[in-house]
Amino acid sequence: AEGKVHVKYKNFLLEAEKVLYNGTHVIALGKVKFERGNSTQIFANKIISTVNQTDIVAWEPYGYIEPYYFKAQSLNKKGEIFTAIKGCFSECEDYQAQICAQKAQYNRTSGIVSALGVKLLIENKTLFYLPKYQIVTKRKTGFLSPKLGIDSYGGFVYQQPFFLVIDRSTDMTFTSDLRTEGLYGFCTEFRKYFSRKFCFFLKLNGEDGAMLFFGNR
Repeated sequence: AEGKVHVKYKNFLLEAEKVLYNGTHVIALGKVKFERGNSTQIFANKIISTVNQTDIVAWEPYGYIEPYYFKAQSLNKKGEIFTAIKGCFSECEDYQAQICAQKAQYNRTSGIVSALGVKLLIENKTLFYLPKYQIVTKRKTGFLSPKLGIDSYGGFVYQQPFFLVIDRSTDMTFTSDLRTEGLYGFCTEFRKYFSRKFCFFLKLNGEDGAMLFFGNR
């Protein structure tokens, strides 16, 4: 099909100037737009996808995959593994604060994100560079996804949490808080789960002091 092609299936929407189907793959060409509910919106020059969407390749994609905005040279999904080449990711739609990498790979099964050639940019200025970086998005000891944003004073905020699993019912989080104008802080959280009706939570930071919580959290 050619022209302004619209393909809708369940909660998926595909728009393109040209769409081809060869029995196993859907090929979308020219001003491609792919949507899945409110959680995913991808624009690209070209997308090739299997019918069941287990394997997807997108060229020069950009858009929003909850909770991040992104742009990349290419994006490849093979099963539960996503690979982005020369990609940038941000919680800000205008990318004032963003993390960029030469190559980033996310394994949805293990919850591990691995990246090479990583840079943190604030207003397109490099704040720091790491040749290799890895974060864990599931309950496992390691770095969690960083948080980027703007505080109530208009300054940029970079928070990097480190998650420590002590045992099956106990864990801690250590978070460094870096802000513009040389401001910085540190926060420690301790959690102990006893049962569905009772848990223990302790939070220490320089701004709020100590917070102690007992009960069902």
